Amino acid sequence: MTSEAASPDVRMPTEITLGLDGEVTIEDFNAAMRGLQTLVSDLTKELAPDAQIEWVISALSGGSASATLEAKPAEGDEQAAYEVADAYGRVGMALERNEELPVAAAVRGANLIRRVIGSRILSASFVGNGSGGVVRSTAGQKAGVLAHIESRGAVTGYLDTLEGHRGLKVVVYELTDGRAVKCHLSEEQTEEIRDLWKTAVTVEGLVRRDIATGRASSVSDVTAVIPHETTEPGAWRNLAGIAPRPEGAPSAEEAIRRARDE
Repeated sequence: MTSEAASPDVRMPTEITLGLDGEVTIEDFNAAMRGLQTLVSDLTKELAPDAQIEWVISALSGGSASATLEAKPAEGDEQAAYEVADAYGRVGMALERNEELPVAAAVRGANLIRRVIGSRILSASFVGNGSGGVVRSTAGQKAGVLAHIESRGAVTGYLDTLEGHRGLKVVVYELTDGRAVKCHLSEEQTEEIRDLWKTAVTVEGLVRRDIATGRASSVSDVTAVIPHETTEPGAWRNLAGIAPRPEGAPSAEEAIRRARDE
């Protein structure tokens, strides 16, 4: 079962993500990363044997752990990198549906990752080019819930701290509750938003949310950062006179004085 990958969006990096939900030990994480390395390597050899693609860790998150790899292809190999990431996502989708894998070479790496799923790690999520699937353990299936889920969406808040020595991560504090949401940006995007610090923006991309509360924790594969218009301090005074005082009605000062004297 195969399908043709779409053309890459040259504005965005080509990325794949492996997420582990549950209690992740360092041994389990290392085993999963070995499986991820095997899976990506085997997909590359099968789909793009002549391409030169280096996969670099662009994001790591703790708690329930996840790792995002960004493709650094040689010039002219961008399409090949995109096809590998696309196949990775389709492998995840097939694993979730318990279907035959779309690329036979993916079996070895996929099995290595599946071995870490058990009583402690309830699920593993595979995302490539914004699509993928989730493989649940028996315990996770019985629990009926996942710790997190990823889907396309947006987060609105105030753009703040820049993190990472390469400047690839910013934090947006949501307008609704002030919670910090980490947003993983490309270097080009980071440069474009440097004048937007401390202003309200909407970040669109792959949003990771707590499935129980719906609260966002991070945004990856960012497609847009949209600034919101800001107002000058004291601009509320411009509202004066919008609703004229009815004829014969007391002024605000007079109404306050009457209420105070009663």
